[in-house]
Amino acid sequence: MEKTIETALRAAGFSGYLAEYLARDVTNIERIMEAEGSDEEKREAVTFGVGCMLEKLEISGVIPEVGPVLRKFMTEAVVKAVV
Repeated sequence: MEKTIETALRAAGFSGYLAEYLARDVTNIERIMEAEGSDEEKREAVTFGVGCMLEKLEISGVIPEVGPVLRKFMTEAVVKAVV
């Protein structure tokens, strides 16, 4: 699964390492959702994972640096969609 996601990210124009790291983050979030645990535990883990993804996108220059309010909004939107 991770390689499929990485291939799709590369096809979308993401560079090698960034595609690899983002694919790993997406795969980890998927594993979190499949694992045993409460919704709150999953919510916390997914929140952390999404934060890591946003940070990688900012550092790489793919997206401009987002402030704490926008980061919180973006993270909460993703968490609500998957948890």
